[in-house]
Amino acid sequence: MKNLMIVSLFFVAGLSFADGHTGAASNQGGALNVYYPEAIQLSDDVVFVRFYYEGMTEVNGETSPYRTRVTMNWVKEGGNWVAKTQHYSPASYGGVHVPQASDFSDE
Repeated sequence: MKNLMIVSLFFVAGLSFADGHTGAASNQGGALNVYYPEAIQLSDDVVFVRFYYEGMTEVNGETSPYRTRVTMNWVKEGGNWVAKTQHYSPASYGGVHVPQASDFSDE
């Protein structure tokens, strides 16, 4: 179970992916949160993770609400956890609160 929590922290923190990127992009920003995370350990060195990623995104100065379902497979290689696969599917809001910029302001 400890490995599952460690892997969950890795995907939230956006650490190394198989191709070496970190998820940072110069024209993107916003405030995103992870909801309903689940991690299933398939073996000692493979973990399947799924969660909702939701919040506000900013691309080229324009903000919009964002919600998606995410699935990932993490593999331990050389003692390090690496995201080997990722899939993102649009998720409708289905009557729940749609994020807006004011949700993240201090006013």
